[in-house]
Amino acid sequence: MRGSQMFHRGKPVHSSNLSSALESFVEFISRQGKCAILSGHNIKSYDCHVLFNALEAVGKMDTFKDHVAGFVDTKLLFRSQFPGLPSYSQQALVSSFLHCDYAAHDALQDVVFLQRLVRLVNFDEHNRLKASFSLPCATFSHESLRVTAHNLPSLQGLVNEKIITKCMGRKIAASDLNYAALKLAFSRGEEEGIRQVLSEECGSRPRVTKSSKIIHSIAEHFRREKNASLRRHLVDSVHQMYLVSAKDLHNTSPQLHKSKALIGTSSSMKCAESIPTISTVSRCPSNATEWEIAAKRKGCNVLARIQNCTHANKFVYHCVLNEEATMLVEVCAPTFFLAGYCSRYSEIDGKFINKPDLDCTVFDPPCPNRFSSNESYKCKELMV
Repeated sequence: MRGSQMFHRGKPVHSSNLSSALESFVEFISRQGKCAILSGHNIKSYDCHVLFNALEAVGKMDTFKDHVAGFVDTKLLFRSQFPGLPSYSQQALVSSFLHCDYAAHDALQDVVFLQRLVRLVNFDEHNRLKASFSLPCATFSHESLRVTAHNLPSLQGLVNEKIITKCMGRKIAASDLNYAALKLAFSRGEEEGIRQVLSEECGSRPRVTKSSKIIHSIAEHFRREKNASLRRHLVDSVHQMYLVSAKDLHNTSPQLHKSKALIGTSSSMKCAESIPTISTVSRCPSNATEWEIAAKRKGCNVLARIQNCTHANKFVYHCVLNEEATMLVEVCAPTFFLAGYCSRYSEIDGKFINKPDLDCTVFDPPCPNRFSSNESYKCKELMV
């Protein structure tokens, strides 16, 4: 086709527009009654889909359905009747059975020679049935192909990562599931959610598969994606917390530099002695309520779980001086009982360091002899 002109072997030929051609075709079929059987070569996997798309495009599908009962795919018919042939193309069959050549891909010649082929052979009834399929079967196959074409691109990433095979991707897509549907299933029940949606019973067969290996592989993909998303969110949050200008730091009230919060050293943990989410603050919480609000905002337990820390629930909110005693910082670390000496947080080492030269017992009144490191607000003298 060039514009509206059709060519055959480079020569322009007379043609009708799609609507007129299909109207004539449907009118021809209607004269055959209401149970017409259409035959064609390789129509089950190709021509039926092309025809259905064209009929739907011009609004003739319902009229077509009124007069057609089913189809016979002559390629499947010859394959069943004569297994083992080197080729089942129409040209090859014409050459083998009719011992001649013809102008292949000329519509009229294709029909004439296919009719001669079919009339030449006395096909078994069993093979005829194997090559036949009903109109509902054809329309279901067509709709399934459309659904597959719509859903498959979203699953290509899983195929590329070898989470699933290309065949399994097509099977999932044909079941009217896409990547978003699998992700939703995982969000509702993780691996069990994936299992339920893929192994849902459809008649006597699962919707897609009951394979635990495939289900686990897909669930692991979404689990990794979820963790990566949480890490990205964490990095973005930490980046925002770090956006404290040099001017702001320079203008930190000297009064804050007097603050001395008590913190002990950490026991051996899978993670570092602190979760590296340090951020500066203008003041520390001064009571239990403020401390609870600050701790909720910081979300130390969540941050620890993201980093797969052992005993993540032990990482709690702290507000302390930095090593140089120039600013107050918030950080997540395990809780410890302290006994009268002061500590600071080292940003370089990523941990708390003891400063025994700062004897907290000299405060008047003195701090409690022993208290939790995340409850330094109980020692008011440290917060001034």
